[in-house]
Amino acid sequence: MKGVRSLNNFSKRCYATARRGQTLTEPLTNVNPTQAAPLPPQNVQVSKLPNGLVIASLENYSPLSSVGVFVKAGSRHENADNLGVSHVLRLAANLTTKGASAFKICHSVEALGGSLSVTGSRENIIYSADCLRDDLDSLLDLLVNVTTVQEFRPWEVDELTSRVKIDKALAQQCPQISAYQLFNFLLSSNF
Repeated sequence: MKGVRSLNNFSKRCYATARRGQTLTEPLTNVNPTQAAPLPPQNVQVSKLPNGLVIASLENYSPLSSVGVFVKAGSRHENADNLGVSHVLRLAANLTTKGASAFKICHSVEALGGSLSVTGSRENIIYSADCLRDDLDSLLDLLVNVTTVQEFRPWEVDELTSRVKIDKALAQQCPQISAYQLFNFLLSSNF
């Protein structure tokens, strides 16, 4: 309670100081803010590795880093034999990998203060990761695990079946999704 009283007196003292002739709205004339030299803008750097992987990077001097892995594995590339596999791959992104359990991946990303998400479209599955620049190496290790060394344990995949059924039922009830799918089908078939 004593701390609260002292805070109340503090605001009165600041007001009293301002009333004695020292206005708080005028800028300080004896303090010169330091101007940092502007950083030069960078161009996008694109490299293609011998295995076909294309890497694009841009230095923007931000304390945050974002990384995206675009995999050409959307529903457009499916046929009758593997219909729905891109949807299951998207849902399976948070499952156990050879390098880490599902719990370890989730816990590690949260400990870094980052995010790891997966989205899908007709063209691609997109794995994206965001974190502070200093933690990028640790998050990249997790991203490599999620994108390249998934284990697909039978009991974890069985749990995905119910999630796929729920997503399918929701899609059938939502006319916007049906219209979007029809539009993309017509667009891809050059109708």
